[in-house]
Amino acid sequence: HSCNCAFANIAQQVGGDTIAKYARMYGLTETHDLSGIETAAGSVESAGTDMTSVAWEGIGQYNDLVVPYSLLRMMGAIANGGTVTEPSILAGKSNGSERLMKQSTAERLSEMMSYNVEYNYGAGNYPGLEMHAKTGTAEIGDGTNNAWFAGFITNSDAPLAFVVMVERTNGSGYSVAGPIANTVLQKAVFG
Repeated sequence: HSCNCAFANIAQQVGGDTIAKYARMYGLTETHDLSGIETAAGSVESAGTDMTSVAWEGIGQYNDLVVPYSLLRMMGAIANGGTVTEPSILAGKSNGSERLMKQSTAERLSEMMSYNVEYNYGAGNYPGLEMHAKTGTAEIGDGTNNAWFAGFITNSDAPLAFVVMVERTNGSGYSVAGPIANTVLQKAVFG
């Protein structure tokens, strides 16, 4: 019931160097400025030609580290047709924007993320939200996981990107982080 097998296979087809290249292009490995606060950098190390390690790299379990803020920027770019508008702490303050990916790539990712919610997570779990999302469950190595739920909603009155990450849990992104995202987004959209 996991998409890891498909992503591991795709990773082996495109190769570790390509994965690392796109992680850099999408800003997942650099520091960012959030209203004067510098974030940590992520890292996606190429696994080279070791196909087992490339498979792990493709599902985020090799030597990959992603900072939630960097993933938030990427979710916002997908929602915005490939252009990231730099988030800010103060509402209404713009920190500029840049093209992160091709519009056609953003549109395909958006469509896949919407399909994922509809047919995998169940749109009924997010009532009233036009949800586009992907879960992640990162094994820590001590028997616990970091549970992720990242995406965006396209509700016209509250288009929002989000990342929920719960550290050191025994659950998955779907079972732990997904309900938290729903609770917060329900309040943001419907009060």
